Parts: sequence; C-alpha cells; structure tokens
Amino acid sequence: MILKKILTEIVDEKSKGRNPQVLFDLDSTLYDITPRNVAILKAAANDSGLKNEFLLECHRLSQVEATHFEWGVEGHLRRLDLHQNFIFKAKIQEYWKQRFFSNEFLHFDTPYAGAVEFVRLLSDAKIDIFYLTGRDSPRMFEGTQKSLLYHGFPYAESMLAMKPNHGVSDEHFKVEYFEQFLKQNPSPYFFENEPVNIELVRKKFSAIKIIYYKSIHCGRTSEPTDLPCIQGWDLQ
Repeated sequence: MILKKILTEIVDEKSKGRNPQVLFDLDSTLYDITPRNVAILKAAANDSGLKNEFLLECHRLSQVEATHFEWGVEGHLRRLDLHQNFIFKAKIQEYWKQRFFSNEFLHFDTPYAGAVEFVRLLSDAKIDIFYLTGRDSPRMFEGTQKSLLYHGFPYAESMLAMKPNHGVSDEHFKVEYFEQFLKQNPSPYFFENEPVNIELVRKKFSAIKIIYYKSIHCGRTSEPTDLPCIQGWDLQ
C-alpha cells in the first residue's frame, strides 16, 4: 500500500502542473545482485590458478547457492565454512572485487519483481526518471547500459548518473550529485537501499523525499526507521 500511495502522490503532482523527478539507485534497489555475486564465486571455484592452490576449498565453493541473499562474499564463505581459511578468503575477496566492479558479470543482475513495471508506469505518466548509482562509469557504464535496455527499463544516457571514478565513495558522490541536481529540481523523490547513503543525503538535503528500499546493504550504519519503507515493487 505504501508504494501505491507514493505512486499516486507523484502522478498527482504531475497532473497539478508540477514536474516531479524520481531517482532510483540500482544495486539492491531495482536489481537483485545476488546472481552476480554467485556467478563470480562459481567462476572463482573453477579458476585454474585458484584450484591448483586450493583444490578442496574450490570444490566446496562451487556449491555456493543463489538462494541466500548476501552483501559481498563474507556470508557465502561463512555458510560454506570457508571463512576461517584467511589466505583463501583474501584471494576470493580480491577475485570478487575485480569482477564485481566491472562490466563482465552485470548481465547476471536480475530486476526485482515489479521493478521494471513500476519505473515504466512513472515514465508513461511523463515523470522524469533518473538512475543514480554508485557504480563507476569507467568500469561499469557499458554493462549497466546494456542491462537497463535488455530488461526494458526506460533509458536514455542522460538518465544515468555514475561515479566518474571508483575512488569516490558512493555516499559522497550522491551528495555531490544532489548539490547540482537540486538547483533545478527542488524536491525530488529518491529510492535507495543503502542506509549509509541515506544518512548523509538526508543530513544535507531535507527537501529530498527519500523512500527506503529494504534489502541487503553493507551494514555500516543502522536502517532508517522514520522514512517510508518498501520491500518490493508490488503495487497490490
């Protein structure tokens, strides 16, 4: 019901002659990234160099499943009882990091049920849509663009805002983006799953209407309890 109420509010603003903008994070907001994580770990399990050094560990890692939703790889390794082999763990984390933040595995991302339909409803109502992501453009633009188009999200290159390089933190990038965005768009809606990003953005900009998408996140800060919260894109 909360999501339907938000949709009605946005569309009503448009019908009254205002021009609402809606911004969406991508990872773990519109997209389930668990399949990407699992595909990378399965690739690591079949990597010849890793298998030569850690044959038994790689065999166990090959049994990783996409039924468990995790941020990063720690939980998967713990579930497979591989987290205490610190040398293996470090090498897997590095293997994962190099590939997760790249174009190579982005096609494994799966939109959450109803996500495409919700964004298209807004677009069909002539609402301005933007994708504000912590992915960086040099390493991930091509795969991100292909994924948005493939899955049927409304897309034009001007709608996609990505970090200029990987050295900028996600939260500071999003704050810097909103500093410019709000000069032309004073009261946007922002769907975001990461409490760290939400905490900093809301401290800086009270005019942004933030909707917390409850899913996996890094756990560096507590989840907001005083914001509209959704846990799926079903309008029923």
